[in-house]
Amino acid sequence: MKKSTLFSVILCHFIAASATLGIAPFFSIILDKNFQLSHSPLVGFLYVLPTLLTAIASPFWGKISDKINKKSALLRAQLGLSISFLIVAFSSGYLSLFILSLCLQGLLGGTLAAANAYLATTSHRQQLSQLLNLTQFSARAAFLIAPIIIGFLINLFSPLSVYFLLALITFISAIIIYFYVPKDKDKDKNKNYDHDKITPNSKPQSIDAAINILPYYCLLAASFVFNFSTVISFPYFITLLQAHFNVHSGLILGLLFGLPHAVYLISIFSLQKYRQQPSQQPWIFTGALILLAFSLYWQCVTTGFFTLIILRIVMGAAITLGFISLNRMIATLKLQQQEGKVFGWLDSISKWAGVCAGLIAGFSYQFLGITAPFIISSFILLIAAFSLIIYLCKRQYTVTRSYHAKS
Repeated sequence: MKKSTLFSVILCHFIAASATLGIAPFFSIILDKNFQLSHSPLVGFLYVLPTLLTAIASPFWGKISDKINKKSALLRAQLGLSISFLIVAFSSGYLSLFILSLCLQGLLGGTLAAANAYLATTSHRQQLSQLLNLTQFSARAAFLIAPIIIGFLINLFSPLSVYFLLALITFISAIIIYFYVPKDKDKDKNKNYDHDKITPNSKPQSIDAAINILPYYCLLAASFVFNFSTVISFPYFITLLQAHFNVHSGLILGLLFGLPHAVYLISIFSLQKYRQQPSQQPWIFTGALILLAFSLYWQCVTTGFFTLIILRIVMGAAITLGFISLNRMIATLKLQQQEGKVFGWLDSISKWAGVCAGLIAGFSYQFLGITAPFIISSFILLIAAFSLIIYLCKRQYTVTRSYHAKS
């Protein structure tokens, strides 16, 4: 893949992620200024609405892109966002139009799945895990940077004017994709495309690979657990800081909230350089789950501020190792020219994880207290880690016995 093509895909994904992730934290301001709804309970519903609809629509769009091409999916996602933002820009007091735009954003968006499917179609297995880390890096960078930029813009312009700017930059992204991202190859002209990739159903070349390479459904479950367990701690971390440490400085609150993501952004490219065998990845992922469980639990019970900082750094390291190993396991799949379907479902699963995490965080905080989301997350992570250990040990026994019987 040409560097210019890769740069264009990642840049456009970053723009789309920045637009969607950056504007969402300001829904309460938008509802207040433009629709005269202050302190509205609609904020939480509207926050998860696009995510919920993307979770529903992603597998469908993935199948469509497999039948047509992956470039069309990239264009659809960018133009869908541009249209939805433009509707808000002209909504001016019509709440129904604002809600319609969020529905379109969810149904027509899905830039992460579209970008990953395109990269998987046009790259080899040896490159794919690094490319998946790039799109994840892009999303994390947008998560940190975009709210700052959009917050600055909202201080200068009206929220509807900001939406017009978002519509403009996502439309420019679509133009970049149209002119600078080549169409992925036709299936009938690309018969040997996937010859170097491993499928969950193919016979591994070694007993170690047979034991430790996880099937697709396990990777979907792993993705759900990992995303759920990180997101569930987000909504009430700042509330936890204020309650347990009496921290009220916006700067300190923001820095501590973003610290794990900063660790990820700083360390991802250094850590992914270390080469491990595919068979080692499930064990690294299991270790990341345990490390993440440890850090989340102790964050809600510690009384030392310095200890909390260390635990946030540990959380960032666990997230980094978890995503690297998960992406390496995904890269071992033989996609069989169904990249859209595979990454559509992976994106859908991660979105469902986010929706479930938000709902459970809210209910657990309401009925069980401020530490409940962190304890629930730790508990689920430990169950997942030990379940994976049992699965791998059981598979080791079964496969080893089968190999010895054949020999």
